[in-house]
Amino acid sequence: MSRAPSSPYDALSQNQRWWVVLIVSLGVVASILPSGSFNVAIPALMKDFGLGHDSVQFVVTTFMVTNTVAMLAAPWLIQRFGLRRCFEATMAVLLITSLVGSLSPSFNLLLGARLIQGSTAAMMAPMGSIVVMRLFTPDRQGRAYGINSLAVTLALALAPALAGLLVDLWGWRAVSLLPLPVGLLAWWGARRLLFREPLGAEAPFDWMGMGLLSLLTLAWLACFSRPGGGPSLAWSAGCMGVSLLAIGAFVLHLQRSAAPILGGGLFQRRTLMLGGGVSFLTGFGMYGAMYLMPVFLQSVMGLSASHAGAAQIPGTLALSLTFPVAGILADRWTPHKLMAWGLAVFTASFVVLWHYGETVTYLGFILITIVGRIGQSFALTPINKAALANLHGRVLSEASMLLNYLRQLGGVLGVAGAAAYVEWRAHSLGEGSHALATAFSEGYLVVAVALALAILVATRMGR
Repeated sequence: MSRAPSSPYDALSQNQRWWVVLIVSLGVVASILPSGSFNVAIPALMKDFGLGHDSVQFVVTTFMVTNTVAMLAAPWLIQRFGLRRCFEATMAVLLITSLVGSLSPSFNLLLGARLIQGSTAAMMAPMGSIVVMRLFTPDRQGRAYGINSLAVTLALALAPALAGLLVDLWGWRAVSLLPLPVGLLAWWGARRLLFREPLGAEAPFDWMGMGLLSLLTLAWLACFSRPGGGPSLAWSAGCMGVSLLAIGAFVLHLQRSAAPILGGGLFQRRTLMLGGGVSFLTGFGMYGAMYLMPVFLQSVMGLSASHAGAAQIPGTLALSLTFPVAGILADRWTPHKLMAWGLAVFTASFVVLWHYGETVTYLGFILITIVGRIGQSFALTPINKAALANLHGRVLSEASMLLNYLRQLGGVLGVAGAAAYVEWRAHSLGEGSHALATAFSEGYLVVAVALALAILVATRMGR
């Protein structure tokens, strides 16, 4: 007697399974396009709305904040409401907010659209892995992961260049429409290929813990900047006080909750906490640099948006092509040593950019970023392996989520801190082109310092 399929996807042919992977990969691509493309549009936004770096950076950090927070609830929502419901709802929200962002008459409405879009990226992030695990046996999962990773990598590589071309042709509003064609295709494919599954069991979720982490994230971001102007000392001190209260309340909540969002035992694991420190500092430097680079190319080097976007393609491709090599070396070398060497190369690239400053050539910038991205791949690959060693089951899942949260939190603060520093430093030097160039050069140095601290933390993981 044959066994009945345990899932409607079991009845799909191999070709249909690959089509499902492709559709879900398109959804993931559509959700990350707003993140990978908008940095190139920063100078155009500043000119259109009359904003400084300390205010315009919110268009990047609001997306990252909701992405950081929503990723905590994404696995629970997918398990509760099913893959297709979450996929369709996410694509619909992404399409609507893309239109709203493009038509926004004010900066605040654009921020609202970006705030909601960040949650779509968080919701889509785990779907590729879920589909691969459901549809393929272990001997085919590697190829399926490869297709998903290839789609994401190509999107990250091409998005800045395509966004720059759109800015030059039609302005920053066209960049907001970038996810529309991909998102529509993904939504149509999901309607045809994904099955509507029954609702999952009402498993408990730690909404209080998520709320406290959200408060902590927003308070830390506000320490660096505030809407309508730069932070004062009193503002920053008040926000820091709120963040400390949120940390204290979260610790008490972990001790009292029957099912906390993060098990309290995680914070007693030394290697995991050191790995979290590396993730936080690496995220600070990595995302801070992603903000600085395209704006530097346009504001200091005087390049068009399309040229600024194209300059980032070689580095991103080098990053993606080096990941397999870094994975092989991570299996053969001591992870924390490979991590430290990769961080050292990544750090050195920003020291070189700081040294040359406004005198760097277009070709020189590309070569420096290629080397830096290669170092970045060797730094990122071993972090999870070193920090999550010997963890299993729910502890492994929670620890992985914690590392991702800390990396994103560092990225939020990296973007806000870099933007606030450039705005303050350029103003203190008396404005002008040379003052702005000096501020950006020193911004690269701030990134290098954060990454150097990550090296120190990484070296302690082996002790």
